[in-house]
Amino acid sequence: MNYGMHHTTGVQFIINTESKPALYSNARDKLGLNHIDISIPYRGQYWYIRLGQDENGGLYLLVSDYNDRGIYVDCDKDLQWGRAGTSAPAGCSVFQYFDLSQQQSKDVRAGQFRIYNPTNDGELETGYVSDAIETFNDQWFTFEVETLELINIEFDLKNTVTECVRFVSIYSQEATNRTSEPPTLLIKILETTEQQYTFDSEVGLELGISIKFSSESLSSQRLRWRSTWKTSVPLNVPGHKTYKVTVTVTKYTIRVPFKAK
Repeated sequence: MNYGMHHTTGVQFIINTESKPALYSNARDKLGLNHIDISIPYRGQYWYIRLGQDENGGLYLLVSDYNDRGIYVDCDKDLQWGRAGTSAPAGCSVFQYFDLSQQQSKDVRAGQFRIYNPTNDGELETGYVSDAIETFNDQWFTFEVETLELINIEFDLKNTVTECVRFVSIYSQEATNRTSEPPTLLIKILETTEQQYTFDSEVGLELGISIKFSSESLSSQRLRWRSTWKTSVPLNVPGHKTYKVTVTVTKYTIRVPFKAK
C-alpha cells in the first residue's frame, strides 16, 4: 500500500485472509479477480493502496501493480450479495473506494481489516468456508508488506509542508589576541552536514497512524545526501580579547508527497 509523504507510496502488499489465499488480478479470470495460496509466488498478487481525493477523501483504492486495475464490490442491498472484481482505470467507480480505517479489527483480529464499500454496504470475501454459522472469517484480510528494490522516487515539490524550522550549530571556534595589536586572524571552516530521508505511510498495520520506513526498508541504498561548507573568515580581534566564531545552518523538517517505485 502507499502511502505527503503520505498521500501515495509505492510500498506493495499482498492481501490475504486467515486461510492464506492471496488476492490477485488477471483479466483471464472471471471479473478479473481471484485468489491463490500465498505460498505460491504470482505476479498479480501485488497491490498498492491509494488514498482517495476530494469527495473520496478518507477512502482507499486497492490497485493491482500487475495491470493497474482497482478492486470493486458491487453489492445489491436488497439481495445482500453481489459481485466483486477489478476494473480500469482505478478510481473510475465509487464501488472501488473502501473504508478501511473504520473496519480495522481489535483484540484477537488486530491487524486485520474488512474491505468495506460504504456506497453499497458491500464487503469483499474470498468464498472460503467459515468455521461457525454467520461467522465470516473470509471477510477479514491482512496486508503483507513485500520488500522492494527501490528504483525511483518522484517527489511532489509543489505540495510540500514545512513542519519545523530551527537553527543548528555545525562549527564553533575561539580566536584570541594575546597582544596589544589588532591583527587580522583568518579562520578556515570546513564542515559537512548530512540530510536523511525517511518515508511515512498512512496505511499499515494500523491505518491513520503514520509508520516510518527507514531507507533500508525501501531499498538497499542509504538515502542520504551530504553538503560541505567551506569558507575562510577574516577576523579583526582587538588586543587581549577573545572572539568566538559560530556557524549555524537552518534545519527544516518538510513533508513531501511522493511516489516510490
